Amino acid sequence: MQGDMYAVDMGLSIPEVGIVPGDRLKSRGKAPVVARIQDWRSLYGSIIMCNFVNPTAPVLAQLLSAATGQEADAVAWCRTGERIFNLKRAFNNRLGVRRGNDRLPRALFIPKRDGTRGKVPDMDRMLKEYYACRQWDWQTGKPKREKLNSLGLADIAEELWA
Repeated sequence: MQGDMYAVDMGLSIPEVGIVPGDRLKSRGKAPVVARIQDWRSLYGSIIMCNFVNPTAPVLAQLLSAATGQEADAVAWCRTGERIFNLKRAFNNRLGVRRGNDRLPRALFIPKRDGTRGKVPDMDRMLKEYYACRQWDWQTGKPKREKLNSLGLADIAEELWA
């Protein structure tokens, strides 16, 4: 439930933060939407909110602003989710997680006639696109120093890349 892209593929749309459904069977062009839904759901996780409750983005932004006293719109709150997601990634990198850990179970690469019409995802292409979108280093799987700095996580960047 870290990022329920299946919900987006089934029609969940939060256009205020760039989450809009596309062709669920395409391998290209999904990375930005995948990243945004992961960021949005990271925000949900941080406030201990059920992923099956989907208030509109403006309503959630109003609730969070009221609860925290920080006036912010949905885009700013999604950026908070992006910080959370990258911070968790950096933490996991410190524990040894690398690009090689970013893989799906083999069973998902067996073509099925029903549902996917015999297609399987081009994971190499998708992962490269995702890493580029996230601004993560392809060799190490770490968020790049510049990315962490842009999120206000310079201290994390310094430690991760020391």
